Formats: sequence, C-alpha cells, structure tokens
Amino acid sequence: MVKGAIYNPNENRHFMTISPISQIVSVKSFGVTVASSNKALCLKEVGYSIYPPVTYFPQDDVDWKLLETSRKTTSCPLKGNTKYFHLNIQDKTLLNVAWVYEEVIKEAKSIQGFVAFELRRNIHIS
Repeated sequence: MVKGAIYNPNENRHFMTISPISQIVSVKSFGVTVASSNKALCLKEVGYSIYPPVTYFPQDDVDWKLLETSRKTTSCPLKGNTKYFHLNIQDKTLLNVAWVYEEVIKEAKSIQGFVAFELRRNIHIS
C-alpha cells in the first residue's frame, strides 16, 4: 500500500495520489494561455498501467471564454463523474481536451471543480 494514496474499493492495484504543485503552472495552446495557477494539483494514477501525471487547475484560474461544453462524460471509480470541454482558439477547435470532475467520491474531494487538460499536440503544460 502507498501511504496517502486513494484506492479503488474494488481493486487495490488501482490507486492515485493528489498533491499540490509548489510553483506557477500554465497551459498554453497555439501560444495562448488557457490556464495559469499557483494552486494547481498533480494527480498520479496507477491502474492497468502507470498513467502520466495530470495537472488540475482551480476553475478561477482558467480562461472560460476559450472553453465550450461538450456532450462527453465519463466515470472513474477513483474520482467520480466528469464533464468535458472543447477548446476554441484562433478559429481552431480541439475536441474534448479539458474535463472537470463535478461529482467526486469523498476521498477525491480535493479535485472537485478543478479543470484538467489532455496533453496532446498544440496543448502544453509548463
């Protein structure tokens, strides 16, 4: 068992840790800052494989003018239920690249309402 980890109640090999990031972190796409925060969180998850760390940003630190609600939703036994967003920048739309866990399990409350971005071509976190 990993100290401080949140475990899937149905599968103890599926777990995650959530920790604060002690520096300013930004998301940029096509040279435009989409989010920037000194209160971001780093989520590390182990399941069927070891997933890349994901940075979660407080909603107040995200430029919501650039995001559009998607119909996509997902569910995770470690986190809860998501709502996805498209990113619209410079006449370009990147589909389903951001998500928010609006309903979370009790143990994952620290990410409720925080926004994460999928790292892909034209989306960079630094």
